[in-house]
Amino acid sequence: MWPYAYPHWLAEAFALTGIYLLVTSNGQARREIVGGACLGLSVATIQSLGIPILAVCMAGLAVPGIVHRSWRETFARPLRVFAGALLSIAPFIIYLGMRGAFDQMVYAMFEWVFTHYPEGQKDAAMRGYGAFLESYIIAHARVSWPWRNLAVFGLRFIYILPLFAIFGGLSFRCRPSLMGATIIGL
Repeated sequence: MWPYAYPHWLAEAFALTGIYLLVTSNGQARREIVGGACLGLSVATIQSLGIPILAVCMAGLAVPGIVHRSWRETFARPLRVFAGALLSIAPFIIYLGMRGAFDQMVYAMFEWVFTHYPEGQKDAAMRGYGAFLESYIIAHARVSWPWRNLAVFGLRFIYILPLFAIFGGLSFRCRPSLMGATIIGL
């Protein structure tokens, strides 16, 4: 069941849901808070993915306020997103603080991720997109039925995901109602 329990997939699903909610919010505070909560869960799942996305989304929401030179507009929407992110991860922080594991959480979420994680990704970066899929497919072919078929199908599906990104980007550019929100999609 690796393809369905892999934390990167969960982090990306949370991030894409949050981005979608922010793009379609039209300034509705509730949608921005829920979008921020999704982005916060992305941060809690994979920090090296979630933190940059949260920062870019908050910066993107601040741009219209900067352009209009309105302090309220500059800070209101990004702060709603940040509040939603804090609300979604606050239970984890409180729990770990009560268990005396706050220092371990900070190490595991920030220090280790940004100092050691890139070392393990060097080979994958040199080999390119989908580098290890064949070896994963061979390994998952030994899993019992029906999980074998689901796992292999899910891994084969990864090869065509860039096409969905291209078509999604093209359709996003063609919808004039979302043109103002393209800065968030960058």
